[in-house]
Amino acid sequence: MSALDSLSLIGIPAANPSVAKALVWFRSRQRADGTWRLQYLKGAGISIDEWVHFALCRALRRYSD
Repeated sequence: MSALDSLSLIGIPAANPSVAKALVWFRSRQRADGTWRLQYLKGAGISIDEWVHFALCRALRRYSD
């Protein structure tokens, strides 16, 4: 997710095959309420869900323009 967010910030287009694949993957896993099921490898017990959802939405919005 952070890679997709960074790529959107530096202007890599949605037409890029890797970006397009990532966008399809994230959108296919989005829940009806607009969130995603999150799993973390580090920081167990730390609630950062809202920030992760925000970053995902921000990147997806950049690529929807």
